[in-house]
Amino acid sequence: MSRDRGPRLAIALGALTAFAVRLVALGRYVTPDEPVWVLRSVRFAQALAARNWAAVPVTGHPGVTTMWLGALGVAVERLLAPATSQAHLEWLHRLAWLAPENGAAFPHLAYFLPAGRVAVALVTTAGLLLLYLLLRRLVGRRTALVGAALVGFDPFLVGHGGLLHTDALLATFTLLALAAALCALEARGRGHSGAPAGWAAAGVCAGLALLTKTPAVVLLGFLLLLCAWDAWRAARSEEGRPGTRRAQRFVYHLSASGGVTLATALATLFALYPALWTDPLGAIGLLGGYTGQNVRVASDPVVFLGRTTYDPGPMYYPLAAPFRIAPLTVAGLGAGLARWRRLPPERRRGILILVAFALLSTLALTFGAKKYDRYLLPATLALTLAAVLAAAPWAERHAGRVALVQLLL
Repeated sequence: MSRDRGPRLAIALGALTAFAVRLVALGRYVTPDEPVWVLRSVRFAQALAARNWAAVPVTGHPGVTTMWLGALGVAVERLLAPATSQAHLEWLHRLAWLAPENGAAFPHLAYFLPAGRVAVALVTTAGLLLLYLLLRRLVGRRTALVGAALVGFDPFLVGHGGLLHTDALLATFTLLALAAALCALEARGRGHSGAPAGWAAAGVCAGLALLTKTPAVVLLGFLLLLCAWDAWRAARSEEGRPGTRRAQRFVYHLSASGGVTLATALATLFALYPALWTDPLGAIGLLGGYTGQNVRVASDPVVFLGRTTYDPGPMYYPLAAPFRIAPLTVAGLGAGLARWRRLPPERRRGILILVAFALLSTLALTFGAKKYDRYLLPATLALTLAAVLAAAPWAERHAGRVALVQLLL
């Protein structure tokens, strides 16, 4: 087997396995929110077909990527079984709203759920392939395989990666944005020309994350902070260049990185969210109102420390996080801490950036009254990427074993 064929086979087998484990939920159970997302997807598809942008469902999530994938599932079902799909759609088009006691609606919604789940599983699996390509620029091919495997077979992510919901999609787009930003920073550090492309990719992924869930505004703000730090670093490195001041150089570099990131994020938002085409202020106002409501009021209780409560307090996420971080992530972070001084400077910088994002996003979640442990997915997986950077030399030697252990766990 050639040197190129082996890694390609490993990537293909890994992607197929990751996709397969995300399909375990098919036909087994339905989570409480999925019927609502099916109904939103049906109405989203109907609005797109009629080019009635004002009829596009506007929710506070906003869940646009989820509705796009659900609508894709509806389209596939209509191709495979036109008569049956049309009968279900006609029934659902007469449904004014969905209530728990409306049991007659659920068989019609359940018909379109598997296709929507498969669409989400495909996107989250494709995200792993893109993550591998980005990590390969940072840590090499074998370690990138380990990183993609650790993320792809993370039990917390796998459990959500095949559901028609928002959390796995948010985590996937967040990881891609962070990895692209790290590539941009490293390209700048090496004097390469790939930094603008990296920031553009980070902006697109941040836009997709914002289309999925409003807490991604923390991600966009974090990326812009990285752009500012990168611009300051670039301006400082050109200290001896005549004819320009440091402030001017800082503004120039910030416009090249932060401007590209913000522009591509906003372009992605407007390109894929038809509600912004007709009433942008109304859609943005609804998103802001929903976010403010979740900060003030919890809609459902959670079980925390043996009791059911609407207000688990600020210790909810710090105590829940250790139960959601994969054991190999902890091992990788510990290995990195033990050999911190021997890590290359760019590797230490990447680890600190990922850990800082995990802490910042967790802190932002703590201020919200609505708390669920699944909201920790972007933070826990950022720590997984940090563990990959920390244990890169060891992972390079034991790539196959690490991937197998993560799959078995």
